Amino acid sequence: MSTIVAQNTYFWKGIPFNSLKHSVYISPSTLQVTRILSLLFNLFCSGWTIYNQLQITDQPFYQMFAYLTNWGVFLCTLYFITVMAFQGVSDSSSLWKFPYVVGELAASYQFLIIPFFWIVLAPPVISSMDLLSWVNNLCIHFGCGVTIWVDVIFNHMKFPHSHRIILIIVSAIYAVNNFCWTVLNGTPPYGIIDWKSTTSYVLSVVAFALALIGYEVGRCQYKRKQKLIEKTALLKIDV
Repeated sequence: MSTIVAQNTYFWKGIPFNSLKHSVYISPSTLQVTRILSLLFNLFCSGWTIYNQLQITDQPFYQMFAYLTNWGVFLCTLYFITVMAFQGVSDSSSLWKFPYVVGELAASYQFLIIPFFWIVLAPPVISSMDLLSWVNNLCIHFGCGVTIWVDVIFNHMKFPHSHRIILIIVSAIYAVNNFCWTVLNGTPPYGIIDWKSTTSYVLSVVAFALALIGYEVGRCQYKRKQKLIEKTALLKIDV
């Protein structure tokens, strides 16, 4: 029991209450509206991703999880589902902590997914993309990221140092998943990352660095808002 208490104290030090119901710059009711719209958008993107995998591509369903983009879409969707469900629970409840961590992960990965796709992966195929491909890619490689970062800007999530280890662990799990898929199937999900060339490892490090930078950007957002809160009545609390 003491170990559990110690871990809880470490991971949630400086976050003594459920801040998911708090907003900065805008009213809680306005934040609620943005979350509802974001939830609907991400549900659409998740539904389309699953439909695309089952009906349009000739790939098995489980290959969907070989793509980090899909992890990003599902994390955003999971965040908005759970934040809507648990943002109003009491401070003593542990339920609000799950969407808190999921939101940090979603924001970090979207900070990686958007530039990595449009700068590294898209250029070779962008000239052959039809209208449906453009809509699809703009939704899952841009729109989902916009929704989670809008929420980060207006919410009061801290992105503490203690949660960074969760990002590292999840990133390691994805890297192993991608590596195993590539080795076992002989075809990498992302052709440029085949785990054979030096470029593969360089790009993997760059991608991980982008996720870490995204986490730090979220943390800097919080610190900036915290300074303003200390000077003004910027924090809006839905009571």
